[in-house]
Formats: sequence, C-alpha cells, structure tokens
Amino acid sequence: MPIIVTETEFQKFRGELYNQFNDLADSAMDLLDALCSNNKASSVVQLSLNPLFRRGYSALFKAIGALSFPETAKVENQEREDIETKGWGQKPLLERNCST
Repeated sequence: MPIIVTETEFQKFRGELYNQFNDLADSAMDLLDALCSNNKASSVVQLSLNPLFRRGYSALFKAIGALSFPETAKVENQEREDIETKGWGQKPLLERNCST
C-alpha cells in the first residue's frame, strides 16, 4: 500500500515535531534534516557540514544537548537522589582529611 503524503500534511507534521522541542528548536530541526538526508557522515563534524544543517559546528552540539529524553532524565534524577540519600558528594574527595 503506497504512502501518499501531501505537502500540507508534511508541513503539519514538521510543525508538530518542531513544537516538541523545548530549546533550540530551529537547530534541532536542522539536525533532524541533516540526519535524515545523510548516508555518509561517520562523525558529528561531517554531519555539521551537511548543507541542511545551516548553523555552525558548535550549534550542533548545543542542539543535541538541548534535547531531552524522559528516560535519561529519570535515570539522572535517580542518581541525584542516590547521591543525596547515601551522603555521597558531601565533601569533595580531595578536601577530606585522610590520616595515613
């Protein structure tokens, strides 16, 4: 069964996708366009050179950093809770008094 998508439907999809990004949405959309049109880049540097990624190299890393993934945030929150409840991180290791 062929998939037929009109330009209007595609633009609506892109608009809904754009709205899912909290920060740096323009950079994130450029990143997605570069990823979807790319079949040869073997590094982030090469991906940043894709004509559809219209920003500089550092913008690519900022766009990736701005993306939020619920599962990752859940793990990070759990790790933070573990540190707080177990007393880790109260004092940096180098600042602790060690008697030898």
